[in-house]
Amino acid sequence: ILKPGQKVSINKKLVRKRGNIRITSEPSGATIYIDDKLEVDAQEKTLKTPADLYMLFGEHELELKYERYEDSTQTLIINKRKLGTKNIILKPKPGRLIIRVPSEYKSAEVYVDGKSIGDMDGLIAKTVEVRANVSQTVQVKDGDFESKIKSFEIGPDDHKKLGFNDFSDLRLVELRKEQEE
Repeated sequence: ILKPGQKVSINKKLVRKRGNIRITSEPSGATIYIDDKLEVDAQEKTLKTPADLYMLFGEHELELKYERYEDSTQTLIINKRKLGTKNIILKPKPGRLIIRVPSEYKSAEVYVDGKSIGDMDGLIAKTVEVRANVSQTVQVKDGDFESKIKSFEIGPDDHKKLGFNDFSDLRLVELRKEQEE
């Protein structure tokens, strides 16, 4: 109880509020960085998803890194004691498809999943970037000649070689159809 005009100093240590958040990723096992700092546990072991973090209230930058996947950066706003789970789906790095054709087809168009992605640029071998972890098809066409359609799947930041040696002459295919009729 203070008397009128009496002053008293009180020293009290203030503790900033913290909130819990669980960080998960697909695929799991991504390395966690908060505000450009690698997160480690009490034994100084690198934290990987899934992980529970106890963070100061405020805005933080979360970055997840995983081999063969693109880095993911997001802003976390810690503003309550229990924030639940933040799940991040990591995007795989593209794969590289190496296409090889005989020299007479070095101007052929390349089609992935039925859509042209450009020509061979006068080369007998060309590398193109394609989506990873999905089944796709590729075909090479040059005027009246086309290759068979080949299916492929490439992992993230991986490569696959496909050679096209057999081409069908579409004019001959049409002639055969006409003769059969």
